Parts: sequence; structure tokens; C-alpha cells
Amino acid sequence: MMSAPPFPAPGTTPIVCVSAASKSFHTPDGRLVEALKAVSLDIPAGRFTTLLGPSGCGKTTLLRLIGGFEEPTGGGIFIDGKLMEGIPAHHRPTNTVFQHYGLFPHLTVAGNVAYGLEIAKVPKAEIRQRVAEALEMVRLPGMETRKITQLSGGQQQRVALARALVLRPKILLLDEPMAALDRKLRKEMQTELKRLQHELGIAFLCVTHDQEEALSMSDLVVVMNRGQIEQQGTPRQIYDQPETEFVAGFVGEISLFRGRIVGDSLQTEAGTTLLIDALASPPDQPVTACLRPEKLALAKPDSTTPLLHGTVRDATYLGTSTRLEVSLGNSEGGMSDTVIATLHGDSPAIGQPITLTYSPADVRLLRHQG
Repeated sequence: MMSAPPFPAPGTTPIVCVSAASKSFHTPDGRLVEALKAVSLDIPAGRFTTLLGPSGCGKTTLLRLIGGFEEPTGGGIFIDGKLMEGIPAHHRPTNTVFQHYGLFPHLTVAGNVAYGLEIAKVPKAEIRQRVAEALEMVRLPGMETRKITQLSGGQQQRVALARALVLRPKILLLDEPMAALDRKLRKEMQTELKRLQHELGIAFLCVTHDQEEALSMSDLVVVMNRGQIEQQGTPRQIYDQPETEFVAGFVGEISLFRGRIVGDSLQTEAGTTLLIDALASPPDQPVTACLRPEKLALAKPDSTTPLLHGTVRDATYLGTSTRLEVSLGNSEGGMSDTVIATLHGDSPAIGQPITLTYSPADVRLLRHQG
């Protein structure tokens, strides 16, 4: 087996610094659209970073600014400490794997992987060696003479990865790289991408709208909304400690409670009393709190933890667990809060009463968004 190319070792210095980058454009009817609004972001070297958000949030625009396919209308992009203003994509230390791969159907696997090296006029002997090494990396050794039309979707994606990595970029950009794959293959490729990034030690920057994909692959997740960064952190921080209602609702399922803080509890508009961590209590003002479904459990008769009483409104069997929608309190003729619980084992049927328990430490108060 040939050794992998000498990629830079992971480090703490950001490989990409986005400094107050903005991007605006005019629609055909003359409207001005702000795709990005003064976004600042440090992308660490040697780590897997994901831009996560819904369609139109600005994540692909940001990726294109970093890759050199668009120029910012404000701010700047620095890669490896150098301002990228006016530097085209093919002269940047980046390479991109697009959603539909962009492979040349008339070329073989080797021809596709070698294309960029041939354009750069690399000697033929070195091209052969580097193509073989790149195909080894993506677990396609011996496939050099295959035609692209003879490959599966997963194999085509691996060829696209090899073509990008053979040029030895300092950061690999991935634009919805698994959107065209079925669910089973997506799972496999998530594992493969993370393995590849770990083995090579270069920065990967991936764009996706799939929360599970982002959480499973990433060292750093950057959640975007309406052209801005809502929150960034490790996958666990994003999931367990959402800061805004948008992040709480976009990343996983969540139960939301709106009301006011009274002492050490949240009194909701519908009449539910929810104990919270007193240290997190803000001054008396309208607040929103959230609670993840798996943080709730069926209460035991001798339970000493806080309780929520309600009625099962809906139940969905998921194989390893059951998802319940529970209407809290007595909702006859009035408002009630609804909570989502994910329970293992037997649970009450639809229409039956249920008592759930939770820890006040798991109730998260969300930052107010004006």
C-alpha cells in the first residue's frame, strides 16, 4: 500500500477566517437580497466542520465565497492567513466536491482523478502514483479503467472525492455531498467521510440541511439561519444546549414552553408548572424553555423528581422506542401544553393518562430573539 500524500497535521490555528463577510444580489425583478449578513467564522485546521441550516439560510453562499466561486460584497475571506480577494477558485488551496459530483462520463475513473493534475502539467509518472494513492484512500484500488457509467452512486462519490483530494488541498469543501444517495448509502458514506478526514488530517467543510448528518460527522457544527450564524459548537453542545428557539427546533425534536419565571419554576401560559435550574433564571420577563423528548421518562410510584401529568394524544412505534405526544393537565375547554416523549418499553395507549418525570437541569432556557 502506498503512503498517503503529506497533508498538514491538525492544529489549533484556523485554516479559514471569515471576517464580516456579506453577500448581496439583485433578483430579476430588482429586489436586493442579502444572502449573507456580516458573517464571521473561524474554521479550524484538521477538523470536520459542517454548515447546517435550511434552504436559503446562506450556507452554500458561504461555501462558494470560501471556494472562490463568488466574491463577497463586504468583508473578506482569509485562507491560511492570506486574503483571498480577487484570487480565483483554481488558484486557492481548496477543492470542492459538488452535490452532483461533476464527473466526466467520457473519461475513465483514472482520467477523472488525473484531470486536475494534467491541467497542472504534473509529470506522468507522478500522476499515475498520485491517482493510485488517491483511489487507495477512497477504497477504490484497481478501478482505474472503469467507466463512470459503470459505477454506483456511492462509487461515483468516491471518485469525486479522489479527484478533489489528489490535488492535496488545505481544505476540502463538500456541497451537500450525499444528497443524491439513498438512506443506507448515506449512512455508510457518513462513516467513510469521517474516517477519511481523520486519516488525512486536513480540514473538511461540509454543507448540509440534514441534522443527523451534521451531528454524526462533525467536530464543529455551525447552524445558520437567514444569512447569519445562530450558534456554533460541538454536536453535543448544539443538541444539548441550544441557545435559540430556531436551533432547538431545527436540530432534533423538542418541546417548547412559553411563560414567566416565578421563583424556581416556569409558569407557562397554559398553566403548566415546570421546575428549572434556579441558577439559570432570568429576571421576571416572558421566556421560552425547551426539553428534549429523551429527557422524559415514565414516573415510578415512589418518584421524588418533578412530575408532569397528562394524557397520551398520539403514539408512534419507532422500533427501539415509542414517540408519544402528551397533552399536559386538564385540557377540557382550555389551553394545554403538549410535550413529546421518547420512551423505551411499554407505554400507555392513546387516550390513557400518563405521568412523566424529568430533571430541572434538562430544562433549557432559550435566548430571546428580538
